[in-house]
Amino acid sequence: KALLRIPEVWLVAAIIFCGYHVFLATYSFSGYLQEGGFGLSAAAAGFIVTVKLWLRPVGGIGGGFLGDRFSNTRVLFWSLVLAAASLVGMIALPGIGSSPILIGLLLLAGLLTYAIRGLYWAILDECGVPPEITGLAIGIISLVGYAPDTYLPIVNGIIVDRYPGIAGYQIYFGYVAVICVLGALATAGLMIRLKRKAAA
Repeated sequence: KALLRIPEVWLVAAIIFCGYHVFLATYSFSGYLQEGGFGLSAAAAGFIVTVKLWLRPVGGIGGGFLGDRFSNTRVLFWSLVLAAASLVGMIALPGIGSSPILIGLLLLAGLLTYAIRGLYWAILDECGVPPEITGLAIGIISLVGYAPDTYLPIVNGIIVDRYPGIAGYQIYFGYVAVICVLGALATAGLMIRLKRKAAA
């Protein structure tokens, strides 16, 4: 009952839910590189995705540093917006046919993913959750936030089966980009609520 009366807790759950979509979408980057008509071999795609994985400490530490400097919610908001823009750019690129730009966008999306994952738990401290129920709050938020694990791979498989080749990846990334925008809106809502509380 105490948690139900704290809207910020549910906004955090929504933000994690949306941010986790971006993380899961990165698992499809290798296939997209190979099927996008960019002339990349499986070995080259694997190398690029490995480089993306090594961006974890850069994104996590960099996001935390910027969060401390400018506020966690603000940096999280812009990370989600830029992640959505990166995915939209990746969708549009096959028509342009530029491998270097695609690789740059892919690495940027990976970097932003790790920044998002590094920041979304930090915002819970600002939500006024009583210390005695913080563990319960984290459990409930995790249940909602990590729910994409249970269905997003299935959704991805259905889309790619129905629309083989690059079209399936484009539709899937488009869906994730929309979810990113919804996450940014939830973050903006949380920022507004926290500012009102601070002013009060």
